[in-house]
Amino acid sequence: VITSSMLTVIPMMQKEHKTFGPDDWFEPTAETEAYTKSKVLAEKSAWDFVNSLPAEDKFELVTVLPGLVIGPLIHGDGCSSQKLITNIVTGKIPGYYPISLQIVDVRDVAKAHLLALYAPANKRYICSAGTIPAVYMGKVITDNFGKFGYPIPAVPEVLPATAYDVDYTRTKEELKIDFRPIDSGIVDMVYSLI
Repeated sequence: VITSSMLTVIPMMQKEHKTFGPDDWFEPTAETEAYTKSKVLAEKSAWDFVNSLPAEDKFELVTVLPGLVIGPLIHGDGCSSQKLITNIVTGKIPGYYPISLQIVDVRDVAKAHLLALYAPANKRYICSAGTIPAVYMGKVITDNFGKFGYPIPAVPEVLPATAYDVDYTRTKEELKIDFRPIDSGIVDMVYSLI
């Protein structure tokens, strides 16, 4: 079981409204930032390696594709989602961006990895509780922590629609996972930061 990323499926700044699934691949360009490119190239290399082996040497491979990981932290800093939420809470960046995000609780990512050990092999599994407009994260933080005096920038009253849809059928049917609510993961992450 390999941890990959939703970035291997959906580009960060997806603008065209369409439905993505676990068999879709994002094709990096020269303009694609290094983190996304590394995720795509690493996962494709794993699949290419397994597929290039002689039949007697092949082994099973499963990849788990988490979105932006939220939830309680066991360490103080380092992950990109922690930095993003810290910057929203401290007012360094606005609580919204004109993008949509796949969001998943870290506890569900761990559970998905365990379940993937027993899942049908040679498949990719999207690991996400859902798609939200990025502004929704700012709204949850504002609603739950603005009253404590954190300098969270205001977010719009009307939330935009998400830029795309994701087909979670394979994950729900084969891993049989019930994802935690997005709001609680965001709140738990902020509480672990303060």
